[in-house]
Amino acid sequence: MMAVTDPMPMEPVYLGEHPALLKFYAMVRNPGDPPGIGGTFTLLGPDGVVTLEAIKGDKGDDGLPGKAVIWQDSSITDPADLPTNLDETDTNRAWWINNMAHVWIGTDWLVRPMGWAGPPGVTPRLTMSGESVGPTAPFEAIPSGTPEDPHIHLKVPTLKGDTGDNARILDAGDFHTPAGGTQVGQALVIRAGGGITSQDINPMAGELYSVPEQLFTNYSPGGSANRQQIATFTVPPYEIDVVPRVSGHLIWKRELFSSAQVIVEARLGDPATGTLLSRSLFSGMNMDGLTQMAEANFGAHTSDAGSPSRAFAPGTNVGRIVAGSTGAQATIYFSLVKIGGSGAYSFNNAGAQADIVVLPAS
Repeated sequence: MMAVTDPMPMEPVYLGEHPALLKFYAMVRNPGDPPGIGGTFTLLGPDGVVTLEAIKGDKGDDGLPGKAVIWQDSSITDPADLPTNLDETDTNRAWWINNMAHVWIGTDWLVRPMGWAGPPGVTPRLTMSGESVGPTAPFEAIPSGTPEDPHIHLKVPTLKGDTGDNARILDAGDFHTPAGGTQVGQALVIRAGGGITSQDINPMAGELYSVPEQLFTNYSPGGSANRQQIATFTVPPYEIDVVPRVSGHLIWKRELFSSAQVIVEARLGDPATGTLLSRSLFSGMNMDGLTQMAEANFGAHTSDAGSPSRAFAPGTNVGRIVAGSTGAQATIYFSLVKIGGSGAYSFNNAGAQADIVVLPAS
């Protein structure tokens, strides 16, 4: 009988232990090839290598395609908060929590590491353009550019539609409604400041204004002033440059023992130094010897001793009132001017009148 300390036949005998990191290798051979090795075990210090023989078999049948993982957009940050009412119809729904994928496989959870998320990429600056092509041409989306600045050009087959409505000029953004509103018979014109507006179809006819006797101021009982302002008229603002043509008449009178010689002037912008628009002439033949009253008829007149060649003419600034002008720049001043003689004179507005025709400046 064998002692208890003796090993039993075919019983493994403990010899000792040695910690090591084992690496396993397979020596592959095809079916029918003679065997090469049964297996080897090599131990060197803390490292060990195990080599086994393996037979490469035939390729098996393809398996069924796996279902795609269906990522869920969720605010869940703790696996304990994952839903508990899932069934087989929810298979492959997945939640990304702390870089771990929690995938429901129909009956249980499969948890797999997903790695660390990289830094946010550059937000692309997408631009697009397009053109219409014939109705039989294919639709095309032609990409170009870079990942940071992608561009897509679309070619869209189109059919010609019905003729649309005509443009409504009065609703256009560059149409400027005149101060008095649009009127029947007006024409469209280009404004000096840009855009278009409407105005009289025959602006060369001008617009007529008058200064009635009530607007003239009496100069009575009179005096000997070298210049006496007796009326003003302000031309309303126009959307184009204009020139006023001034004419009229009035009666002035010499006072006792006076030899004053008086004319009428109409000036633009200033009563004394403004542009001369109109004046009368002095003639003793117009003087009534008994009453010492004289009629003064004034009409368009621009020249004087200081500027004998000054005249109205297309393209000049003589008498021009710039578009939109108001105040003194558009005001005509009527004055009595003593050009000779001595003594006093007077003026009464009875019968006085002035006419002003405003014409477009060319």
